This record gives sequence, structure tokens and C-alpha cells, in this order.
Amino acid sequence: MRICKVKTTDKIIEMQSNATEGTLLTNALNNGYAENEVEELVVTDEEFSSLMKIQDEAARTYADKRQLEYPDIYDYIDGVVKSDQAQIDKYIADCQAVKEKFPKT
Repeated sequence: MRICKVKTTDKIIEMQSNATEGTLLTNALNNGYAENEVEELVVTDEEFSSLMKIQDEAARTYADKRQLEYPDIYDYIDGVVKSDQAQIDKYIADCQAVKEKFPKT
């Protein structure tokens, strides 16, 4: 498959599995990119998947990253229902650890 990406950021701006050589570069130029800003490459499915994972991770905000790591709210509710202060305190401590790991930017 062919991809066209921005050289400085590795951001993929277009991908086509059956594109002919130069097609994606032409599309990028037609969309306002300068020729020295972009490059067209042939990559394997595995390379494409790896590039997309990197791109997706870079696009996540601190809030996105926090959301993925916060403990389940049901742990807190369960502690409240059972009047288990240790469980409640653990939930709060776990949330604080996530906030410290991914501070607001």
C-alpha cells in the first residue's frame, strides 16, 4: 500500500492500497502541502499499523490518557455501599495517581 505522510511529524495524510506512484504526492500538493513537506512511501500492512498506532498515541490529550487509566467507578460505589472506607480511599488514591501521571497541559 502507498501512504503519503508529512516528513517532520510522520502524520499520514492519505493511504491507498491501489494507488499508482505519484498519485498521493499529487493529491497532497493539490491540497496545499509543499513538495518538500511530504513524501510518498510504499509500506507493508504491519508498517502501516505501527505508524497509525504512533499517530493515534500522539493525538491523545491528557484527558484521553487519563480516561483510559482511571479505575472503574463501580469500585468507588461498591466501597460506599459497603461503608468500606479503605476501598474508597484506595479509589481516590488511584485517581490521584492517574492525575499525577497525566497532568493538565
